[in-house]
Amino acid sequence: MKGMKSKFLAKTKFMAKLLCVCLAALSAFSVAACAKDGADGDNGKTPANAPAKVSVTSPDGAPALALVQMIEEGDETVEFNIVNANTITTYVTNTDETKNSDFCVLPVNAAAKLLGGGEKYQMLGTVTHGNLFIVSKSAETQFTDKQGLETLIGKTVGVIQIANVPGMVFKMILNQYKIDFNVLSDGNGVATDKINLQGITDPTLVTSTNKNVDAFVIAEPLVSLRTNAAQNKLYLSGSLQQLYGGEEGYPQAVIVAKKSFTAKYPEWTENFIAKLGNAETYLKTAEASTIITALSSKLTEGETPAFNAKNLSAETVKNCNVKFVAAQAEKEAVRAVLTGMMGANAPQTSDEFFYTPGDVAAA
Repeated sequence: MKGMKSKFLAKTKFMAKLLCVCLAALSAFSVAACAKDGADGDNGKTPANAPAKVSVTSPDGAPALALVQMIEEGDETVEFNIVNANTITTYVTNTDETKNSDFCVLPVNAAAKLLGGGEKYQMLGTVTHGNLFIVSKSAETQFTDKQGLETLIGKTVGVIQIANVPGMVFKMILNQYKIDFNVLSDGNGVATDKINLQGITDPTLVTSTNKNVDAFVIAEPLVSLRTNAAQNKLYLSGSLQQLYGGEEGYPQAVIVAKKSFTAKYPEWTENFIAKLGNAETYLKTAEASTIITALSSKLTEGETPAFNAKNLSAETVKNCNVKFVAAQAEKEAVRAVLTGMMGANAPQTSDEFFYTPGDVAAA
């Protein structure tokens, strides 16, 4: 009896151990399967190698529209910041790298000038392709080709931010059509054989009652506000995007990413790029109130939002020309527009500046 009891106890211990081994194996298999699902990114799951926190910064206005869907969907991992356009470069140039944004939307010229070597940041792609238009005091006036632009010779065009992208793009287009222009600064008088350009710093001067200016070059959303005003109405008379080269426009705002981030989190970066790629489609049906709320919720405290109920409509969004195009596809277009805007002073962009998914993932 004693021997039988010992055998029974031994057999029981063996079965218990076997059960534990089976359960452990099943648990390990389940964990591995879950990890694989996460790594594959199926059904919108977070990649297995995901960052704890990500910072994404954009200037307020047209470029920020590219982020609306992601802001609206919400992601506790991502901290979105919509800031004053005049401060945007400080988010990629801080000497303390931890204070620089992981992803940042910048004007193409600023991105190339500050980061064009590709040492610290790379351009993921273009997010907007021009939101600049010519508005005039007459509904019949149209500036859609060289002949139309030549009617401005001897007249004065007010240009918002003449020293920055709006002014550089308009000058580039005039050079493209071989039309001479005269910048009214440093005591220059009005020329009768050139288009005269007057810098405008105060948007309130963009009005039909401004007798010193015959037409204006301005950007959305100011275009929508001034062309829809009940009084002193101006008229949309030309698109700098179409004058430059048709429906595609030109690279205007780009998004850059820290190389250290994309190298460490290549899959997360690719998922982020895919979401940017859907921005154009999302915005076609997004409600104005949704857009305004999303951007305002991430705007720096104390700043006045660029978009509001008076200046945002489906047409405004369309005119902001939001469309993500990957860096490698935009490389030559970026270089061409930089040369067009800045000539011999254009910053040089290395091949390393333009993000390539395969290269970064293997880095």
